[in-house]
This record gives sequence, C-alpha cells and structure tokens, in this order.
Amino acid sequence: MGADFQVHILDGLDEEDLKIFFSQSIGSKYCPMTSALEVPEGKDAADWEDSDEFAAQFLAAIKEPSPSKEAMENVTDKVLATVGVWIGEASPLKAGLLSDPEQFIPSIVDQIANIIGEELPVITDDLINQIREAFNLGNTTEYKTAEKDTVISFFEAHKGRRAFFIFV
Repeated sequence: MGADFQVHILDGLDEEDLKIFFSQSIGSKYCPMTSALEVPEGKDAADWEDSDEFAAQFLAAIKEPSPSKEAMENVTDKVLATVGVWIGEASPLKAGLLSDPEQFIPSIVDQIANIIGEELPVITDDLINQIREAFNLGNTTEYKTAEKDTVISFFEAHKGRRAFFIFV
C-alpha cells in the first residue's frame, strides 16, 4: 500500500502555510533537514558525512524550531480542504530506502511531481500539455494511477490558477 499523490489548487493558502505544511518533509525546500543532508557539489558523500561542516549543518537543522502541533493541524486542515485531483499511488519511503525506486513510484506520478515541483506553477496550456504527455509514460508498477481524461479535465477547469502537490 502506498501514499496517494494529489495535485491541489492554491486557494485560501499562502506560501507560509505551505512552509509549515512541508516543514517536516525531507526533500522539500521548506524542510531545514533537506539542505543539511545534501552533499555539496564536488564533494565525496562519504567524506562530507564525516566532516565537521556536515555535523554543524546537521545540528543546526535539528535545532530549527518546528511548527507547533496546533499550527500543523490548522494548516493540514486548510491544505486538505483545497480542491485537488488524485494522480495515483506511490511509495516514496520504499523508493528512498530500496535500490529500485522505479518499482515504487509510477513514471506518471514521478513526472507530474517534477512538472509541478515546489514553485507553485500557474496552470497554462503548456503545463497541461506536459501533464498529458506524462500519461504516455505508462505505469510498470503495481501502484494505481488516475485516468488521463479525469486529470486533464481538472487542469483545464483550473487554468490560470497555481498548483502544488502532496502525498497523503
């Protein structure tokens, strides 16, 4: 069983809300731990992880204050109340832990996540065409994906608005 990957419309939220919502999601630009775990360009991963500089960054990230439980619950309720469309299932945890990530994240889901990213793109004809093309990649995993027409209809209906994605 995997997590549900959804694209939502940024309505009634601002970037500060998303910063709180994604603050505990390693890999997100809003999570202090993400930059602490990145290996700087030109450095060997093993050497970096043994360095004092890495230790200092890691400790600083751990000390970064987390949003309160109340703030997290409030923002989570706001995010889940936004209009969204289900794209498919995936298991990002298994993909991160095991050696064959393509087995746990359908190509369609991965491509749409890359298209939407974290920059809150405006839905345009070009973005819709990119989403449409993502469905041509197919799905070689055991995880389910949405019907192309349902997803494209959602994006068409929300053209001109900003989008973001979540795993729930």
